Amino acid sequence: MKVRGTLAAVFIMVICFATPVFAGTRLQLKDDEVYSGAGMTWDGKTLALNNCTFSGQIRLPKNSTVLVNGTNNLSLGEPYDETGILIGQGALTITGGGVLNLVNGVTIHDTCYCIVGKKELTISGVTINASAQSAAETDICAGISARKALKITGSNIVSQGSSNARTSAGIRGGKSIFIQGSNIKATGATYGIVSSGDAMGIAFSNVEASGGKAALKAKTGMQFTGVSGGTPGEDNDRYYVMNGSKRAESVKLTAAN
Repeated sequence: MKVRGTLAAVFIMVICFATPVFAGTRLQLKDDEVYSGAGMTWDGKTLALNNCTFSGQIRLPKNSTVLVNGTNNLSLGEPYDETGILIGQGALTITGGGVLNLVNGVTIHDTCYCIVGKKELTISGVTINASAQSAAETDICAGISARKALKITGSNIVSQGSSNARTSAGIRGGKSIFIQGSNIKATGATYGIVSSGDAMGIAFSNVEASGGKAALKAKTGMQFTGVSGGTPGEDNDRYYVMNGSKRAESVKLTAAN
């Protein structure tokens, strides 16, 4: 019986090492592997979501694409070694005609995000509802965050950051933010949409933004094209939509017909 038990254990170990194994609900996807789960497939470059319900974290390698079909519900309720539900280790593109709902209720290393692009983040032709709503005290929080350029085109987005964060935004970009042909509602305790390292451009889009310090903020410049409802202004070397001499805490921009 001992021999049989040992052989069975060896057999199980061989099977485990022969097939990529992901501990719990934390998926570390790699560009030299394929993966298939309930409502999702990964081919080494593209993660296809199709009516997927998933609780946990998905980390994608650089130059990855998330293809969204149907209605997908992703959430995070337990801590891992970094924050975020969908994390792009490099450039990340999210596209497709479906709906992506994300809820993160966890603070990790004083941050709470739903979508994280560690480099460029491109969102195109998709509907996203992102809620970063950790109840814990948090340093930085945003529903959607990119460390470099953030580009949103042809999309419908509702994104919010927690009221418990020191810096809370619906949408946050470390470099430039560009929004075109989209419908956006972004809410944060501090900012609705903030470009902390560069400029912000909004073209032919409907944008509702609100925050306790300002609805919209950019570091080096702000430009609107084909929209009405607010005019960029400057205050203390930063750019906002101004309400007289004060920063507007709520802004509603409407796309020109």
